[in-house]
Order: sequence, then C-alpha cells, then structure tokens
Amino acid sequence: MENEHASGKDSGGTPLFFLPFMERVARQGRVGTGGDPIASANPPTQPLNGLGKSQVLFGNPFHEGKGKGPFMTVYFIGAGPGAADLITVRGLRLIENCPVCLYAGSLVPAEIVAAAPKGARVIDTAPLHLDEILAEMVAAQERGVDVARVHSGDPSLYGAIAEQMRRLDALGIAHEIVPGVPSFAGAAARLGLELTLPEIAQTVILTRTSGKASPMPKGESLEMLGASGATLVLHLSIRNLAHVEKALTPHYGADCPVAVVYRATWPDEKIILTTLHQMRARVRAEKITRTALIFVGPVLGDTRFRDSRLYDSGFAHVLRNRGKKRPGQAEASARS
Repeated sequence: MENEHASGKDSGGTPLFFLPFMERVARQGRVGTGGDPIASANPPTQPLNGLGKSQVLFGNPFHEGKGKGPFMTVYFIGAGPGAADLITVRGLRLIENCPVCLYAGSLVPAEIVAAAPKGARVIDTAPLHLDEILAEMVAAQERGVDVARVHSGDPSLYGAIAEQMRRLDALGIAHEIVPGVPSFAGAAARLGLELTLPEIAQTVILTRTSGKASPMPKGESLEMLGASGATLVLHLSIRNLAHVEKALTPHYGADCPVAVVYRATWPDEKIILTTLHQMRARVRAEKITRTALIFVGPVLGDTRFRDSRLYDSGFAHVLRNRGKKRPGQAEASARS
C-alpha cells in the first residue's frame, strides 16, 4: 500500500492538508460519510435558545464536543459594513437569543448590540486580548450558554477569527460562522458601482498592505498584484498611501480613478473620488486615518463598456429562449 505521507493523501483519498479542516467540520456535524461538506441531514428537533425548529441554523449545534462543560456554541457573526439594518436575519436572531454577546467595539453598531436579550452579558472586546476573550467563551461553556461573537463586515475577511477558532478547537468548544455583508460590498453599493465590467475588468482582488499587525506574505506584494490590472480593493491601508501610489502607478497610471470610502454605510460616511496621484492630498485634507477602503481600477470611471450578453435578446441559455439557435448556428447545423 502506498505510504500516506508519500502520496499526500490519507487512505480515503483526502489530501492531508485538508484533514485539520475536515476534522473540525466533522465534529460540528457538517461532513457526510463520503467526506464532503453537506447540510445536516438530521437537523436537531429541539429548539435552540428559543428558536423554533423551522429556524434551526446550519450544522448541528448539539454535537458532542470534547469540553467538560455543557453543550453550547460560539457563533462568529458578521454584523455587516455599518448600517444596522444590513445584518442578516440569521445573525440578528442569534444575537437576540444568545445570553452572551462579545462585540468588536466601535466597528459594530450600537443598535445591533442592543438586540441582545435582557440580562445578557454584553462585552466590548476592543480593550481585551485573545486570552481574555477566550476566557469569556470558556465561562459561557461552563454555564452551558451560547455566545454571539459579533465582528464587523464578514468574519471571513480580516476578522482574526481563525486564531479564536483554533483555541476553541483545542478546548472542544463548538463554533460556527454566520456570514455578513462584507464592507467592500457595502462600499461598492454606496458608490453605485459594479466591480466587474465586460472587457474592462472581470477580476476583483481584496488585499491590504503591510502594517503593524502583520506583514504581507511573499508573492502578495502590491506591485505583483497590480500587474494584473484587476479591480483592487485595499483594506487596512489608509495610512500607507505613499506606498500604494508608488506601487500601482506603473500599472494603472497616475490618472487611474480611485475611490476612498470611509465608514461605508455609517451615518458619518465619507466618499472621496480622486486619482492615484491626488488621493494622498485629498485624504489628508479630509483627515481620514482609519476605517476606510480604497478602490483602484478603471471600473470606477469607464462607461464605455459593452453590454454583457446575459440579457441580450439573441443570447440563449437554459432559462430563456430554450432551443433557440444563435446566429450562425442554424447555418452550421444545415451544413452538418
């Protein structure tokens, strides 16, 4: 038999680098016998913190964890970009029903935090370090109560949730991610912008520049990413504009359109429409130093794109004009 490590796969054919992930989702009831992530085939019939059976969330919150305390779940909830009514229905229902709410400081609207149930333990985690945040989760496990861990935007993007989940895995505490509207989507909506235009740009790169928290990995420098000419959305980079301009000007040109969106969808939102060459001066004049996204690319200013074929009257697909021959097809069929 071929050695597992030599082949890079386990005996079931699963690549070894997937195993930690597969082990985690299996514990949470989201992996079938074939090893494929699936929706729970047997959702729990008992209510979850007052939610009826029809409202039970994905996964199986009643799985048998390895921790010593009663069963509970930590929900990593995306609060959306800023406006309180942009949180998902699922996320809001969980916050309304979880006896513990840990939220990411000023990045989460007060109206969302206020939805926590009466008597809930509500804590701003901005001044806390990782061990202190985990201590709150462990205390909740010992009480057997669920935790709403509320992050801004979507937790999967720059949410620092992986390190929290890794600790929870080691403690045998169940956790699930509840997606939210990402900040870049909220900002694009406020700009009235489609990020992918036919023959202009069909690729969007979400990235950041090196900062105090962590450097960028090798191969992900702004110079390398900019060479693609794709639409760029830069997070956590508003204090690094000199580098942004220097790195991107050779690829996009000094006059390339740039949009800087500060606190997208919040009441104090600011939008700056500028160019790569002028953005530093404009941002400095507005005194923006944090919580801003930077959009770079021709999609911000180019209105000369052609219509997509998706809604073209001559374009046939499975849901429209089924069986209709496209121009040239009839002649080709006649010749064949």
